[in-house]
Amino acid sequence: GFQWIAFGDRLDILRGACLHSLRNLVVDMEAKDFLSEIDEDLLCTICQNVMVNPHICRNGHPFCFDCISTWLQRSKTCPSDRGSLDATGLAQNRPIQTMINKLLVRCPNATVKVEGVRSGKRRRETAKGQQADGCDGRSGCEWSGALSERERHVREACAFVEVECGMAGCALKVRRGQLVEHEAACEHREVACERCPDRFTAREASQHRRTCAGMEIDCPQECGKKVLRGDVAQHEKECEEAVVCCPFAGYGCQVQGKRRKISEHEKEATTVHLALAASTSTRLEMALAEKTKEVAALKSQLKQTRKSQTLLALERATASGEAKVVWKIEDFTEKLKAKTPVCSRTFHVQTKAGQYSMCLRMDFTRRPGSTVQGYAGLFVKHCAGEGDCLPFPITVEGTQLEVASVNDGNAYNMKWGKGLYEKPGMSKGLPGAFITDKIVGVTWSDRDTTALIAPGMRKDVTEYLEGDTMTVRATVKVAPTEEVLV
Repeated sequence: GFQWIAFGDRLDILRGACLHSLRNLVVDMEAKDFLSEIDEDLLCTICQNVMVNPHICRNGHPFCFDCISTWLQRSKTCPSDRGSLDATGLAQNRPIQTMINKLLVRCPNATVKVEGVRSGKRRRETAKGQQADGCDGRSGCEWSGALSERERHVREACAFVEVECGMAGCALKVRRGQLVEHEAACEHREVACERCPDRFTAREASQHRRTCAGMEIDCPQECGKKVLRGDVAQHEKECEEAVVCCPFAGYGCQVQGKRRKISEHEKEATTVHLALAASTSTRLEMALAEKTKEVAALKSQLKQTRKSQTLLALERATASGEAKVVWKIEDFTEKLKAKTPVCSRTFHVQTKAGQYSMCLRMDFTRRPGSTVQGYAGLFVKHCAGEGDCLPFPITVEGTQLEVASVNDGNAYNMKWGKGLYEKPGMSKGLPGAFITDKIVGVTWSDRDTTALIAPGMRKDVTEYLEGDTMTVRATVKVAPTEEVLV
């Protein structure tokens, strides 16, 4: 039998058992839920219900884990024999749990009549309208099985559990057994139009019917024909009741009417239409004459513009300036060995825009990869800082450099066409005019400036040195660009 427990203790135990039942609605069973005879060994000593998560103390007294945990919060004694007990003296009772899991139970959604509980034993209860072959849809779920399977049944299969509708936007919950029927009629289900490719929800069907392009409607012009809503615009191009303009509207006829009446109007108004056409023709001829005069005036204006441009070009031709200079480069060998660029004295080229300061320059460079081969180049340079406020860009054209020869008097003439100097300080010329290989005592290193010169008519510099002096004569023509002068 059961151990006696004081009345005050019993109240505390019952209060804890109530809390225990609320925390375990799925697995904590009531008498009406069991179909098996329940052995007293499966009952909790405290709550007298089938144990949930059964534990035993050192003396073998069985309790629900929550029941004994609540008890031990107020008393460190065993509720059965008042022996000393704490949480370390508890152990899970797996054999009892296995026996409980095998108890035969009904679904919590079954409707039953409870006949009562006596002497701690659960009697069988009779389900209202119970049938042997399952649910009848009215009395509740008729499922029965092992306690260990009940939770899965409720979660996955019970037809009386409320579940959410699977249609997007529907917030209703229905019994699982009625879900298919509900979804078949749910106003949020997606449906397809029978007359067009559109898809929409069932609640939008009436609105779609008012705009569906595949819906057959009466002609808006009331011609008596049925047309698809999407074909109304095409139909009105042929509809006899559609209001249209007279074909001679472009000539000034302002008559409008139904298409079937316009044909009669054309026959009756032939004279009027001819008069309108003649009047329109006269207006067009007058407009054409005006346009012809405008074209003639534009041609004359173009001719005058071209004449002005020719005069301006002649004026620009006189806006350029020219200078002729002679530059003697003495001690050429020393300057080559120093490998530092040398410049002539500044000379000035007078133009209509102002006086431009120029000079001649010679650079010395090394052939890439060589320690004995080098070049001397000649350039025409604008001297930055002198007259930088003058207009730029400028062109230096018709340039001619002449270097006297010491052998047979055959000078080395270098010419190039037009060179554009975009800003002050620029120079243009021939970087590889002369080869300096035959001058003795000149060596090159990796620190020297290199120049990759394309093959061409380069001259041996020793043929143009008189002693150690080179004479260069230059003709330099400078002209501000057209953009500046305009």
